[in-house]
Amino acid sequence: MAVDVLAGASHWKLSDKFSAETAETKIGKHKIILAKPQTFMNNSGLAAAKLVRFYKIKKDDLLVIYDDIDLVAGTLRLRPDGSDAGHQGLRSVLQAMKTDKVARIKIGIAEKFGGKQKISSEAYVLKPPSKTAHDAIKKSLKFVPEVVEQWLNGKTVTTIKV
Repeated sequence: MAVDVLAGASHWKLSDKFSAETAETKIGKHKIILAKPQTFMNNSGLAAAKLVRFYKIKKDDLLVIYDDIDLVAGTLRLRPDGSDAGHQGLRSVLQAMKTDKVARIKIGIAEKFGGKQKISSEAYVLKPPSKTAHDAIKKSLKFVPEVVEQWLNGKTVTTIKV
């Protein structure tokens, strides 16, 4: 949902070469390539690696956006690097890039208390969010372009709660 917000009216193209849907757009003065891997989430790094190699993207210029069950819905957090914290999709990307120095935006999806759901993480992320969480997530997504632009302009840490 976040990359769809970033893409705006840009058209997505399915590319078998990248195992991803891709779109190009601009944020501020920066031209960016967006990608939605079409692999299983646990293999997202395969698509990321193909794109990085083809476009000769420096690892410092890679930004991963993903859902985070450890953050309450309505929270966005920009971080310059770190561990995967158990997120299998991020783990795949970090392994493919051979570094944990990959910037990321975490989008909170937890109902009330980050990381303390009553069901397993796997089951939680596959079920639709409650109306309250859905509304909070939608509000937070409006800030994604701003946070991405901050990152593009050199800011590495930001937290926004709506």
